[in-house]
Amino acid sequence: RRVLFRSQRGGIRVQPLTTAAEVLPLLPEFFAMHVARWESKGIESGYLRPEVRTFLERWVEVSAAHGWLRALRLEWEGRTLAMEFSWEYETRQYCGQWAFPLADARRSPGQVLLRHSVLQALERGVTIYDQGLGDQEYKFHLPNRTVTCTTWGLFPREA
Repeated sequence: RRVLFRSQRGGIRVQPLTTAAEVLPLLPEFFAMHVARWESKGIESGYLRPEVRTFLERWVEVSAAHGWLRALRLEWEGRTLAMEFSWEYETRQYCGQWAFPLADARRSPGQVLLRHSVLQALERGVTIYDQGLGDQEYKFHLPNRTVTCTTWGLFPREA
């Protein structure tokens, strides 16, 4: 992987971000990357809805104020290669949304981001790296165990 090789030679700048002042200006770019990536899959991104964008903006502010915010931005050749939002509480990191430019998809920016995210978490003493719900293939590259969540829903009968 060319990007990973360049990363080892210093071509990628890793930016851990923990304040709202650092993260909020990056949100429009993050939203645009997320929307484009999901659109390419034929799926509508939640970030097309203003209330979802507002929720993340407010959550960034609240989580940063409590010291929980752990965003990560990878910069390559002067531009964003990938971004993630995650939160840390005690010794557990909860991973949130990730995004990267479609033009860089062949360079595996998600794998590079995952590598740096895990390394950053280990440096901080994280003992549980929670990748959240879903069965995406990349989530099975790391864990030494997975937790299965069963969801039940109660719905009224149709009249």
